[in-house]
Parts: sequence; C-alpha cells; structure tokens
Amino acid sequence: MVTGSVVTTIDGLCIVLSSDLVMLFLSVLLRISDGQLRDDLMTLLIAGHETTAAMLTWTLYELEKPESAVFLREVQEEIDTVLEGRSPTFEELTQLPALRACLLEALRLYPEPPLLIRRCIAGDDVAVGPLCHDVESETVSFLPGQDIFISTWSLQRSETLWGEDASSFNPHRWKEKLNGNGLWQGYSPEKSTNYPDERATDYAFLPFGAGSRKCVGDNFALLEAEAVLVALLQRFEFKASVGKRNVEMTTGATIHTAGGLMMEVKKRTDRRAKKHGEGRKEVDVKGVVSMEKKLRGTVAQRIEPEALVVPTAKELRMLFTAQKEDVRKLSPTPELFEALEKAYKQCQEVTKEYSKTFYLGSQLLDQDEQRVVWAIYNWCRSTDELVDGPEAANTTMADLEEWEERLNRIFQLQVPADGDPADLAMVDSIRKFSLIQRPFQDMVGGMAMDLVK
Repeated sequence: MVTGSVVTTIDGLCIVLSSDLVMLFLSVLLRISDGQLRDDLMTLLIAGHETTAAMLTWTLYELEKPESAVFLREVQEEIDTVLEGRSPTFEELTQLPALRACLLEALRLYPEPPLLIRRCIAGDDVAVGPLCHDVESETVSFLPGQDIFISTWSLQRSETLWGEDASSFNPHRWKEKLNGNGLWQGYSPEKSTNYPDERATDYAFLPFGAGSRKCVGDNFALLEAEAVLVALLQRFEFKASVGKRNVEMTTGATIHTAGGLMMEVKKRTDRRAKKHGEGRKEVDVKGVVSMEKKLRGTVAQRIEPEALVVPTAKELRMLFTAQKEDVRKLSPTPELFEALEKAYKQCQEVTKEYSKTFYLGSQLLDQDEQRVVWAIYNWCRSTDELVDGPEAANTTMADLEEWEERLNRIFQLQVPADGDPADLAMVDSIRKFSLIQRPFQDMVGGMAMDLVK
C-alpha cells in the first residue's frame, strides 16, 4: 500500500492523498461502499472457479479432436519455443497468442455463463439488429423494470455474424477481420486489447459481459486459464478415452460436461518437454508453518505473521476428501423439513436484498445449489457485519472468538433443531456439499485483522 501525503488536482479540485491511496481512490473517486467491495470480492473468488474450469475442459475437448490436430501442434510448438521447458512468467504468458486464441474460441462456443440477465431501469427503444428476423418494426421497446435475457450461446454461434463455420472450433478466426452486417459493425482485430471484447466485436462476443457491469475478473480468468493450460500441455498428451469422444453437455450457471471429460493422459516424451524444471530454484521449506497450525489456535493466534500460510492445491484436496469422510461419520440428517424451509427462506431474502448479482446468478442453479449459495452469502455477510456493521464499534476479539466457536459447532453439525436458522442452513449445506471450514475461518481471521489494524 502507498502511504504518506500527496497533493493532487482532479477536475480542478485540490485533494490531499493520505493514508491508504488505493482505498482513498475507491472511496473518494469511485464512490464505492465497503459492502460493494465485499460483494465484488466474493464474486471474484466464488464465481471464477467453475467458469474457468469449464473453459479449460472445453478447450481440451476441442483440441484433442482429430480435426484440431493442427491447432494443438501450433500451441505446443508455441509453448515449447517461448518457454523452453520453464514455468512461464507473467510477461511470457503474454507471448502465447495461439494459446489464448484457443481459449477464446472455446469461450465463444461454450460461453460461461450461456445467458446474461440485465434489467432496463428507465425504459428505452433499441434499433433492431441483423439477428431480429421476426421483428417487423425498426426498433424494439423495453419497459422500465423489464428483465432482458441475452443468449450468448446463440449470439456467439450465429452464422449471420460469424460465418458458415460459426459452430466449428477455429482459433485462427481471431486473426481475421469480419465485415459488418446491417447495424452490426463487424469484428476488428486491431481494436482488441487484452482480448477481443465488446468494442472489437461490436457486442457479438460477450464471454464476460460488457460495459460497466462486465465481469471484474475477465483478465484474471484468462491469465489463470493460460497458466493452467501451459502446465498441462508442457507435460502431457491428451486423447479421448475409447468410446468417450461424444460428450454430452448440461447447463446450469455454466455449460459443462454431463459426466466429466474422460481422457487418456500420458507424459510428453519429446525433447523440449523433458527439459521442464531445468533451472528451477530449490526452495527451503524448513520452518514453514504447516497448514494444520493455521487451522488450530485462537483467532488472534492465527493472524500472527508466522501463521499466515496459504494452503497448496494438494492440501485443499486433502481437506475436501477428509471433510467428506467426516460428514459421513457424523450423525444422520434429522427430519427438519419445516425448520430448513424457514432457514433457507431467510437466507434467500438476505441475498435478494443485499446482493442482486448473487441472487440473479443463483436463479440459474438447481434448488440445492441455490440454497447453498444463499446460506454461504448470508453467513459471510453476518461475519462481515461484526466489524463493518452498525454495532461494529462494540466488537472485540472475544466476540470473534465466540463467533468462531459457533462456526466450529456448525461444521461439527452440532446445531439443534430449534437453533439459529442461518446455522441450520449452513449445516444442511455442509451435509449436502461437504463444504470445508478453512475459507470461513480465513474470513473470521480477516475480520480480526481489520479489528487490530
């Protein structure tokens, strides 16, 4: 963070920048509340996992097809030439255009999510585009408060916009200009920045939405997917399992494979792939605090610098596996139909009132998935209120310790039938989805750090 005092002028107004420069710009210039920042962060952390995983799955699915062999060779040669077996740096990831084109093409064919929902606030008349074949007038009217559903699946596979091969996987299409059609201005590669967004495609390619409401994690998602795909294609060769080439898809918040993606995987044996890892620095792990220490102790102890350890992917997998086994061993699900209905209804109302993004997104999920989203959001908001809510001035470290004890009881499924509705909803979500405690502990730790700073 940048601290100290700096004098600057914005729109003729002299402003003294002091303390945390980042927070000052967010609060003074952008007028964003702590609640909005919290919701955006939760969206970035929660919404990015399944969507990025789906993008990677469909990219591998398309690349392993026989007709895509030329694209796969091109990407592997690009990775091998640029990286020479090394793990990529940030700068090197920007030097892999063929790789990024494959990810973008998978996003075009399998948009995540396949449906965007927007609400017209004031009402408007919009000119008819080339895809509105059944509209006789020159404009379409939207009423105030009307919800608008935009099928990115149909938009991004339209032959009217993308040509006769619109349903085919062709990463090279991103190199070529597309002429406009009617009011559509076409696709101009030279207008692309980090990727061909709505400005370059005149709103024909909307994998992350568009405008001020677009996904806050668009560039992060692409960077994350590139890093993962590089690691996979450097080390392994993929081939569809026998009899598993025809993959069925299912749609919820994302488009994903109905039964997973069955692949035969083997290590690459070519010369450059063998060089992976050369020049890698040895890391001294002596004295590194284990994940187990992070999970134990009081809230105050866990926010000490030596205890702030990020779990590895392997450790997180171990946590999920252990949690499934622990939940299986605990008491069976009691018959709490009426109590749970009431609990989830309360969580639903809180989510609907305080986070329109989460609530609208949850409408694309199955009922059980909807409910777990509401339960998690409700609990996270209640946790945040401890240090940011109307009674925050009275919150002490002892209050956070008590809150964590409550969290422990929830994850031990020790909430009585007449317990707090929010706790009952969390217990039911843990039983159904084997949620792990670590992220919730970390949030309590974050509140503790806010309390002592």
